[in-house]
Amino acid sequence: MHRFGGIDAGPADGLTRGHGVPAHRTSGGLILLAELGESELTRLLDSLSPGEAANGSGTTADHASADPEPARLRTELVRVRRQGFAVNRGRSERGVVAIGVAVRNLEDKAVAGLSIAMPSVRYDPQCLPALVATLMMAADGVRADLD
Repeated sequence: MHRFGGIDAGPADGLTRGHGVPAHRTSGGLILLAELGESELTRLLDSLSPGEAANGSGTTADHASADPEPARLRTELVRVRRQGFAVNRGRSERGVVAIGVAVRNLEDKAVAGLSIAMPSVRYDPQCLPALVATLMMAADGVRADLD
């Protein structure tokens, strides 16, 4: 497992308690990785073995499918940063979709990820805008509580 700057995900239901998930395999982790500066991101991607950067970063429902190289992960993180949310389709656990947004402090720095997860059979991509809006409202509420 790779940890970078304290960015790591907690255990998913199908994982052994106490074992983390690499940040790039979770929606909350992706949103935080997308916030890294260029030099930090380059250092992170350069430090990953080819399989580690790719492991579970595919966009299909099967997290064991063909995986992207660091350059593809970088492109995805640019997209996540631009859109303001991340979607995890089976990366950390088969059959689960998760959507994540950043929780920002009062200085507008991303300090945590907030996500929701659901069985993939219940995920409707047409509901994505409403789910993201709900998550962003919740993240704003957390931000207000950080004061």
